[in-house]
Amino acid sequence: MRDAPNETTSGFARLYNRVILGHPTLVVLAFAAGIVFFGYHARRFRLDASSDSLVLENDADLKYYEQTRQLFGSDDYIVLAFSLGRPVLDDDVLRSLRALSDELEKIPAVESVNSILTVPLFQSPKVSLYDMGTKHTTLEMPACDRRLAFLELTESPLWRNNLISPDGRTTSIVLTFKPDPVYNRLGDERYQLRRRGAEGKLTRADAARLRAVSRSYDERHAELSAQRRADVARIRASLSRYRAAGYDFVESGVPMIVADMVSYIERDIVVFGIGILAFLMLVLVLLFRELRWVLLPIVTCAIPVVFLMGYLGLTSWETTVVSANFSSLLLIVVMQNAIYLMVRFREIHARRHDMATRQILLQTVREISVPCFYASSTMVAGFATLLISGIVPVIDFGWLMAIGVSFAYVVNFTFFPAAILLFPKGAPPPAHLATLDRSPVSFLADFSRRHRAAIAAVAVALLAGSIAGVRKLQVENRFIDYFRKGTPI
Repeated sequence: MRDAPNETTSGFARLYNRVILGHPTLVVLAFAAGIVFFGYHARRFRLDASSDSLVLENDADLKYYEQTRQLFGSDDYIVLAFSLGRPVLDDDVLRSLRALSDELEKIPAVESVNSILTVPLFQSPKVSLYDMGTKHTTLEMPACDRRLAFLELTESPLWRNNLISPDGRTTSIVLTFKPDPVYNRLGDERYQLRRRGAEGKLTRADAARLRAVSRSYDERHAELSAQRRADVARIRASLSRYRAAGYDFVESGVPMIVADMVSYIERDIVVFGIGILAFLMLVLVLLFRELRWVLLPIVTCAIPVVFLMGYLGLTSWETTVVSANFSSLLLIVVMQNAIYLMVRFREIHARRHDMATRQILLQTVREISVPCFYASSTMVAGFATLLISGIVPVIDFGWLMAIGVSFAYVVNFTFFPAAILLFPKGAPPPAHLATLDRSPVSFLADFSRRHRAAIAAVAVALLAGSIAGVRKLQVENRFIDYFRKGTPI
């Protein structure tokens, strides 16, 4: 390969040399402006754990779920199991139960709080069939017989194992949230329009209305999700004071699960992102020990992540349990191409001390861009296969990674070379970098030549073992197994 461009350089290489390498400051400033723009919209980056984010809109189970909600109402409630280790009908336990119920009822979003204190009792004392509608008792009424009430609560098919345990030491509190009329109206209209579309009766006006309703529904859903997470946090704050007094609580319900899932995902994004960045910085420091070879790759890795998160916020494209961690994987994908560029740049610099930085970069890009293009294209093709899975989180993940890898390739071969030109050329690297004689790659090549038969035999054995293992592969889809045993879920 030639060390410097000459008259045989392709037209694309000349254009690249003139536009990208000829105006490095403008290129870097353009990306800086993009970071500001998309970084601003990244504030609207959202996570979603609702049924809409997990299955396709024409999924049969989702249709059945929406039909049941149409008939029986929302599942927007929380169930709390409440226990102190002694009978729940003891006076102090009932007083604590009443105090907690009153505290929970003060939360603006809570419509009602039901427990053993509020349910009607018909055998404590016994009420005739004629008087059941008007003369039933509750636990807090003076006329209530506690002994009969305990028997009724623990033996009645209505309350046993629903509001109270058979031993009478654990009871439940059911919090029902207030319905949102706007959200429900938008959901009902969207459901009807989608059903019309499934039947092939959707007109052009209906399609436009469906898009508008879906957009409004998603915006309202995001607002309610944030509000519900705040409500769950307030409920848990109330429970924490009673836990300190010795009471034990177990929480359940869709709002609790959704709030916890979103919290776990947000924490994972931060932990994995910081962890991977720290690891990459450590590797770069150990390998290159020069500020620009640490700073530039990290900035290059961050650009596609910021751009993609900003795009998701700008378009209100919510990520899910599966797709939310795209950023961690994208950091690694970007870094590999950056390292290819750095290593080749340093090799050429070590061999040609007199060569200008711009010439070194042009030759580096000419030699590395095509192999990196094939590698990136392979990854894009692999992630694109996820688009036919039929599972929304997997499809979203495929789209995000395909878009991210494609854009990462562009960033690697535009921003990164331009940014290098803004740094001084610096002293040439050690001379041994000009050849592969002392490289680990050279050792692997020699080892492969000397042990061809053994390597082939090991490869065949691994292939046979993989084929045998694939036949025993099983897919686990039990929702509860996705979480550690110590979590509230």
